[in-house]
Order: sequence, then structure tokens, then C-alpha cells
Amino acid sequence: MESPEEINVSTNIEANLREAFGRVAWSHKTHEKQADIYHNKYKILLWVKIILAGFTSAGGIFSVFSECTWTRVTTAAIATILFIIDLIFSNCDYANLRDSHQKTATKLWEIREYYMALLCEIHTSSPDLGMIRKLHLEYIELLSEIYKNAPRTSSEAYNMATKALHKEELTFTNDEIDKLLPYSLRLKK
Repeated sequence: MESPEEINVSTNIEANLREAFGRVAWSHKTHEKQADIYHNKYKILLWVKIILAGFTSAGGIFSVFSECTWTRVTTAAIATILFIIDLIFSNCDYANLRDSHQKTATKLWEIREYYMALLCEIHTSSPDLGMIRKLHLEYIELLSEIYKNAPRTSSEAYNMATKALHKEELTFTNDEIDKLLPYSLRLKK
């Protein structure tokens, strides 16, 4: 049976792990949402580019067989818009940005699962608190490397993650963390 001191230490470690879990879950969701934003921008620009290229080609062919000035002017205007979109594509590699955020989200998901495993471990009949502390410190180091190399997220992605997780601040109540955890790991059942 655990002494009151051991129970207090275990409770403090669990509280720390739950907070870390919540932060990682939040970051993971934010990077997923940022990847979605870049993916959607990429798809929209790609389709606009394809459609405008089609109009430009059709206008060019029509201009060869027609003496209409408006066809040439319209084709030139569409070609200019297409050129601007090409500039956007060359300056903002949305596909690469999407992939970077997705890779970061995947790494964060892995750490999130590690924290979930530690939370499970702390609920065993005799948890090894020393091992749990050691692993937690290792995860902090892993997270530090992930965050160091992670691309920046936007406020739009954060707001989307907030909406997805039904949360507004980056501090967590037990109820909020409970919503993110499996039923068996919740404090209130």
C-alpha cells in the first residue's frame, strides 16, 4: 500500500503528465489543421490554374481564327492572371508546407500516445514512478526537438483546432483533459 507521500507524488506526476498530454494533443491538432489549410489553398490554386490555362489555350486558338479584339484582350488578361498564380506557386510551396505540418503532426501524435501510455502506467497497482519520471524527461527532450524544427502555425489553424477540441485557452481543466482521454483514464467517470 502506498504511503500518503507516495500518493501525493503520484498525483503530482499524473497532473504534470495530463497537462503535457493536453498540450501535445493541442499542438498535434493545430498542425493537422494547418496542413489542411495549405492543402485546401493548394487544391484551389491548382484548379484555378488548370481552368485558366484551358481558357488561355482556347482564347489563343480562337484569336488565330478571329479578328475580335476582345478575344485577344480577354486571353491576355487571363494569361496575366495565370502568370500571377504561377508566381504564387513558385513563392509559396503549399504542397511542401502541407507535408511539413503533416510530418510534425505525426511526430506529435506519437508523443501523445507515449504520454497516454504513461498515464496508463501510473494507474497500475504499483507504478514505477522513477521510470515514469525518466520517460517523461525523455519525451520533453523529444518534444523540444520536434518544436525546434516545426513550421509555424497560423492563428486560423489554432482557431480551427480550438473549435475541433472545444477549447479556448491553452490551460486545461480536468474535465477538458478527460474529454481527450479514453474513458478508463478519466478522473471523473
